[in-house]
Amino acid sequence: MPDKEAIEKVPPSTVNQNNFFGNSLSNNFFGPLLNPAQLAGQQPALPVFSSDNFVNGNLPNFDAQYQVNGPVPKTGTLFITHKIFLNFPANMSQAERTTFETDFKKSINDVWSNKHLLTLNNPGFSPYQCKVDVTALVVTDKKDAHTVIDVIKPAEKEKRFRPRVSGINKEADSETTHTGKLDFRDPSEGTEQTVFKPVLLQDVGPFGFDSAKLNSDCNDDIQTIKDFINTIPKKPDPNDPVFSLHYVGHASSEGNEGYNRKLSQKRIDAVDKELVNLSGLSFTIGDAAGEDFATADEKSRKVTVGVFTNDPEKTKQNTAAHEFGHMIGLGDEYEEPRPGADIPDARKKYLGDKPTHYDAIETLVDKAAADETLIQNSGNIMSRGNTVTRGHYAFFVGAIEIMTRNELPALPPTEKMHWKVK
Repeated sequence: MPDKEAIEKVPPSTVNQNNFFGNSLSNNFFGPLLNPAQLAGQQPALPVFSSDNFVNGNLPNFDAQYQVNGPVPKTGTLFITHKIFLNFPANMSQAERTTFETDFKKSINDVWSNKHLLTLNNPGFSPYQCKVDVTALVVTDKKDAHTVIDVIKPAEKEKRFRPRVSGINKEADSETTHTGKLDFRDPSEGTEQTVFKPVLLQDVGPFGFDSAKLNSDCNDDIQTIKDFINTIPKKPDPNDPVFSLHYVGHASSEGNEGYNRKLSQKRIDAVDKELVNLSGLSFTIGDAAGEDFATADEKSRKVTVGVFTNDPEKTKQNTAAHEFGHMIGLGDEYEEPRPGADIPDARKKYLGDKPTHYDAIETLVDKAAADETLIQNSGNIMSRGNTVTRGHYAFFVGAIEIMTRNELPALPPTEKMHWKVK
């Protein structure tokens, strides 16, 4: 860990306390008394942090330490430490165990560290910024671990084990909040994934109750899609395909599940009828989600439309780094409308749905960051790739907010956080 640097504190300004004039802040003859900075034509120094080190070991999924270095342009560091306990099977050699541990720690640090700056820029306080250093620390006592990992080494002819991480209730004498099962190759050998991200994701709706008829709201949204498609460069032959469409139909939670699934398909058909004859269309696919994860809110009565202009791309995801996201509280962001039987109680995930961490990101970062994490087969670390977005730092910025907020000025009613993710 780097050496701590002392904060350069500016001594508080003082009023003129000459006994001749008295200690009053004003004097009828001489007027208001000024402090030295004002006499020099300068603004009084802004407050700075009182400590060069903030520590919080009581966060649920990791420990945090903010090593202050500032104000700006200096840069401090937020150290995030997630403690793991490794259960190795008998069929793994010592060399394989060492490789797993070394590569796991390297994967987490490489993929998750220093992707975004955390910044503090509030009126009435000195500006600060810090980078984020993320560490997976292997511990020898299971009760000290945030996550207990069972490492799986399948038999030679068995397929690679699909990893999983699950949250558990924390016991009084334990730090453990998650358990996981990982294939012994997960930190070292990436898994091949297909990235197929839409260039436009647009909701059409809300539809009327128990209706698949396009209303004015639906027509406005469809026009937005048409206008965007018209900006896509066409090939010399206008009939050559340049885009494809993916529909997901939804219904609100009232009524019968089977009926609502059919209703969501009717809504898909109504939208498709308006778009299917556009020149350059390659193909369309649809998922009738019905009332899955819906509420009675009218916003659930919609069709999500994804516009795609590129071919699917192959990539290799660092699986250990993806699973680490679950260990710190993030959910999946990839599409999985029909989960396999190999993951019990797996949650269906449709294009454009909100992931389980959407609301937390919207609160701790902002809506734009939350929207980047909507369910889609993107290159995000919690989807199919290795990109850590601003939203994936939500719990880190939440940690530094908790540690420092007692020294910061009150926020205006429109603001939720002092610290931002840049």
